[in-house]
Amino acid sequence: RVHEPPRRLVLDPYVVRSRLGPMPFEAEFEVEFTLRPDGDGCVLAVDQRGFPTDTGADACYAGCVQGWRDTLLGLLRHVS
Repeated sequence: RVHEPPRRLVLDPYVVRSRLGPMPFEAEFEVEFTLRPDGDGCVLAVDQRGFPTDTGADACYAGCVQGWRDTLLGLLRHVS
């Protein structure tokens, strides 16, 4: 884990859970959050790493992309 306030946070290991049960593949995920100044505000970047390169994780990857999109849009609505 890396914690460099207020610019960077890395979560490792990062556990992804499925409503359908165990993941059909093995993975060691890591998620990095970084903030960079942008005018009067900042930009938040989220980088989730560790997905297997074969097609077995494609559905999980797509679900994670949608999950982060929904989560960050909800956060934006909350702070706006």
